[in-house]
Amino acid sequence: MKKSIIITGIAFFIAGMGMKPFIIANAKTPAVKPTINKQQTNTPVNTPKITPAAKAKVQLISAGTEPRQELRIKPVVGTRELADMKVNVDMVISFEGKPSPAFKMPATIMKTDVVVTKVEPNGDVHYEFSYKDVDIQGDTSLPPAAISKMRGEIKKLTGMKGTAVVDSRGQTKQANLTLPQGIDNSLKQYIDQFSNSMQQLSTPFPLEAVGVGAKWRATESVNVSGMTVNQSALYELVSIKDNLATFNVTIEQQVPGQQKLNLPEAPAGVTMTVKSYDGKGQGQAQISMNKLMPVSSNVSITANSLWGMTPANSKKEITMNQQMSIQMTIDSK
Repeated sequence: MKKSIIITGIAFFIAGMGMKPFIIANAKTPAVKPTINKQQTNTPVNTPKITPAAKAKVQLISAGTEPRQELRIKPVVGTRELADMKVNVDMVISFEGKPSPAFKMPATIMKTDVVVTKVEPNGDVHYEFSYKDVDIQGDTSLPPAAISKMRGEIKKLTGMKGTAVVDSRGQTKQANLTLPQGIDNSLKQYIDQFSNSMQQLSTPFPLEAVGVGAKWRATESVNVSGMTVNQSALYELVSIKDNLATFNVTIEQQVPGQQKLNLPEAPAGVTMTVKSYDGKGQGQAQISMNKLMPVSSNVSITANSLWGMTPANSKKEITMNQQMSIQMTIDSK
């Protein structure tokens, strides 16, 4: 149960990163069609159900100084980018007001390959992505047996691939995901959590021309395990030269009211409710208008949440408070 809540919290964080597309996948279509893994002959690869999501609403607050220009991504067909993403998590959990020992998760490392396959006249960019390696590393307070099991599970994501379409203003319009062999149902559900929370893992640019000092706000609602999360990201253009732009971002996330949560691996009959969630973060990214991935980004967030759990055949609710600190970096070449 604790692992499910950890994954959900990380999904909240990633959903509000506000950086260029680092897809685990989010789609505008109701579901992803099964595809055939090259290593298989007749068995289709199961894919997670992906819930349609609306684009973020982007509101320009200040146009910044002259000169101004429209921010649009314009990679050319054949552009290939290799990116490393690293996520660090620290957490403190208390049950019924009694704190459990704080623990540090090992860092999750993802190596991704992105290739632009088509650019349409309207600026839409089609690309393929694949996860060349997924692993964990670094200091942790978890016991060796837990680390070994965690590594065994997360390594199964190596080989995950798919396709996506992003518009010239940086918002994902469509995505398809193919899972590698050997992924069990519980891990598929975790991927589904990430899939539906990715929303537009990008910097959504305003429609208007902007200059240094420009500010705009992107607001949206994302779905994580059937729960609605409202998030707001405030962007500021710090500099732009030779198609290389530097942005600051401030993130706020909240869950409106109490909501029931559908967590993977929850025992039958157990009811989970999120009573409150408040996340705040900030960071900076460098983005080339000629690429899909950020050249570099570094974002951190802290989140405080209160959960309620009612065991099967019981009316007594157990409360749990979770305080989480997450840092995510992306470097590409």
